[in-house]
Amino acid sequence: MEPEAIFIPGWGARARFYAAGLPDGWVAVDPPPFRRARSLEAFREWLVRELERQPGPIALAGHSMGAALALRAAADDPATVASLVLFAPAGLPLTKTIARGFGSFARELLAGRFPLRVALEGAAEVVRAPRAALRVGTDVRRLDLTAAMEEVRRAGIPTTIVTAPSDTMVTPAAARRMAELTGGDLIEVPAAGGHLWMFGDWPRFRAVLRAAARPRQARATSTASK
Repeated sequence: MEPEAIFIPGWGARARFYAAGLPDGWVAVDPPPFRRARSLEAFREWLVRELERQPGPIALAGHSMGAALALRAAADDPATVASLVLFAPAGLPLTKTIARGFGSFARELLAGRFPLRVALEGAAEVVRAPRAALRVGTDVRRLDLTAAMEEVRRAGIPTTIVTAPSDTMVTPAAARRMAELTGGDLIEVPAAGGHLWMFGDWPRFRAVLRAAARPRQARATSTASK
């Protein structure tokens, strides 16, 4: 059975990490490990192959690097993507260093907002190919997908950017700019947990994804009727 919609995990994450938060009809796909996909371009090619297997345009969502990959796929071939929901998307140059990002992650882990099992499995992905993981992380940090965002806007692909005030990696200001460039909607989620807030609040994540994935006209009608 073909999925109705595809979710793309973030840097170093696996599909099963997000399974608890996906609504019916959504399937998270496993990116290749760093030891096989040793560059951001290799991840982009992987997603192109995934989309080629789909029978028609599909809803795409992603988190962080996964969101950037979804955005790039939509810009490269708009006919394959029906809509985009981008959680804390990479796509504009990040000011936070990789080292500071690990520090924020450690604080969230100590605060109990992130499962230790998931943290250890994600760390194992990095340890198996540290140079490739660092190379991809550096590429993500430097990404500037302004042209891709403008292409998504020209193509009229319904896009939703999801941000949290606690996110210091992809800040709310960066998310607002991406919403402007894509012509998309912006959802601000009042959640703790920073860049990884969804791991401590799957019900909210599921509700946001379900609502954002609906056609924009249907969302507007539903809001107006309340």
